[in-house]
Amino acid sequence: MADKKPQLRTEFMSPEDVKLVKKAMKHASSPFSFIIFLCIAFGGLIFLVIGAAVYNTTVSIIGGIWLVVFAFLAFTVKWVGGDYKKDIAEQRKIVEAGEILGKRVEKEKQRNTIVTRYLLIINGIEFEASEETYKNFDTGVFVEIRYSKNARVLLGIIKR
Repeated sequence: MADKKPQLRTEFMSPEDVKLVKKAMKHASSPFSFIIFLCIAFGGLIFLVIGAAVYNTTVSIIGGIWLVVFAFLAFTVKWVGGDYKKDIAEQRKIVEAGEILGKRVEKEKQRNTIVTRYLLIINGIEFEASEETYKNFDTGVFVEIRYSKNARVLLGIIKR
């Protein structure tokens, strides 16, 4: 009988694992997005200053909101990319045994297309998986998963 207690260990990533993390990083955060959000935030700052200079409260409020929202988005994009960079620098992955507690399919619209995400919930952590992997594993199955340490990119999953 398999031991149901979660076991955790770290290992070095293979070159294929590093490639998977780099591919996931390209999808999650791009330096281009950071620059665009920062430029738009700077535009909000300009509106804020112009509104204050001409005593127009509406323009100042809109500029302030614009500045805060887009500065937040810029630094969120930058922060998200940091986890992937740490994983690539450390080249460490987590190997953990656990049970698939749930499965979920999410559909979202991105750039005029509908993107389907297949999620497996293992030991309370959601992992995005390919459609094939999602279909191959049912809830209640005990598996061994391999994922990156910081960004938690699913690198591999095998039945135990």
